[in-house]
Amino acid sequence: MSLDVLQGGLDILCTFSNLSTERRILNLELLSCEEFASQGCKVYASSRSIQTIADFADSSIEKLALDVTSDVSVQTVLDTIVEKEGKIDIVVNNAGLISAGASVYPGTFESVC
Repeated sequence: MSLDVLQGGLDILCTFSNLSTERRILNLELLSCEEFASQGCKVYASSRSIQTIADFADSSIEKLALDVTSDVSVQTVLDTIVEKEGKIDIVVNNAGLISAGASVYPGTFESVC
């Protein structure tokens, strides 16, 4: 896999779903973090609990606790990264809520956006 376009020290935040991190499986999220880091990007991996994130081969990947259902948690992580790096270039989001049945939000997609 070649991500040459990413070379140049981009700052990336990857959010993990708790299900994937609790199982500690090699998945797209973990592999993406490793690949971004191998291309010279600064990577922050996040999940509700940093203890559930598997260890990375690249020790430069930082783990942060982030609960995407909490505005305070999201703001804290954003502030932490921006304070250290000055910006966030890319967010790879795989965290969220699963809802069976009716939509969590009433109305149409357009009304939510």
